[in-house]
Amino acid sequence: MEVIRQAPADARDEVFIEASEASSGMVWALQTDVNLWPQWRSDVSRAELKSGFNVVSTVREIERGA
Repeated sequence: MEVIRQAPADARDEVFIEASEASSGMVWALQTDVNLWPQWRSDVSRAELKSGFNVVSTVREIERGA
């Protein structure tokens, strides 16, 4: 199999994080610290970011706590 390293990659996933409105910074930190993904994502066994890359995250729904 030939790997074309210059080819654009597109991956989509959903993650539900229960967090308070005040902890939005913590949610952002979880999403952007790729090296920590295996600690809180059961579907990621290994992740290591050696150089930067672009990630687009979209918040689709926010439910206020009771």
